[in-house]
Amino acid sequence: MSETQQKTLAMWRSCSPEELSAMVHLNTSLPDHLDSPPWRMPADHKDAVKINRLLEQSLVYQASTVPSAAEQFPALKKSLLSNAALEVSILLRNYLNRLDVEAEVISGLFKGPRGNAFPQVFLDISGHTIENSYTHLEEGWTPERNMEVFVERFSQRKQLTNYVRESPSDTKLAIIGKELLGEKFDQDGIDYLGIVCNTEMNQDKHLAMQISKPLVNPGVLLYDLLMRNFVKEAFGIDVDPVYEEMTGACWSCGLAGGELKTCTGCKAGKYCDKKCLQEDWMKMHKLMHKVCKKKETK
Repeated sequence: MSETQQKTLAMWRSCSPEELSAMVHLNTSLPDHLDSPPWRMPADHKDAVKINRLLEQSLVYQASTVPSAAEQFPALKKSLLSNAALEVSILLRNYLNRLDVEAEVISGLFKGPRGNAFPQVFLDISGHTIENSYTHLEEGWTPERNMEVFVERFSQRKQLTNYVRESPSDTKLAIIGKELLGEKFDQDGIDYLGIVCNTEMNQDKHLAMQISKPLVNPGVLLYDLLMRNFVKEAFGIDVDPVYEEMTGACWSCGLAGGELKTCTGCKAGKYCDKKCLQEDWMKMHKLMHKVCKKKETK
């Protein structure tokens, strides 16, 4: 990572909410007519108002851009996040839990038109399927045009009947890569999704790893900073950054406090001792290294 990139990340973390918001070129909001799952919670749900405010703001931030940082992080001239359903779902689960709303991250499938499917992460909120990820479509279009076409196309595709609550690793459906969306899945990636979504601790470890590797996806950090500021302003609730909490807890047994050892490979994982590292290495951390390395070399 260059010195300029390091300074940019440090500046984001130290900015006031007002300063951070001023850097972001906001995109347009989700249209009102998309008023049911998987876009929004049904209006008759007891927490629909606060949940939907969160979902609406989340999608706006994902589709927004940061022109001032585009030289250091070129992806940010297109959108903060694209095809980041895993990270967005984990972070939304965290925000919702702080708002006393139970949400579960699901590793499932999205059925294609020919009876095949690709892995898809989404949320379960009171039995409702909520999928809040944005997809940037064309480099030559403005952010606003991308958002317009995203809504137009995906309002047709994102039908509840296409979401399958079945493990991608175990399904009998033919798994395809999201080639048209700029992403392909291999078996390691498919297995990793299931492991991450299996427990909240695994989700938090994945998030901590992503934040520690900002060149892979710098928008994850910026999205979280913006969303935590929004939750504070809109609801008066402070949300602690998950990745900072994970620097003070063992990634195997979960014990917080004390002197922790750092994984020498990724410089992110924290462990009580060699035994804890070896246990997590076999359960998740080895595959995490492998998947992250593939993303870094793309």
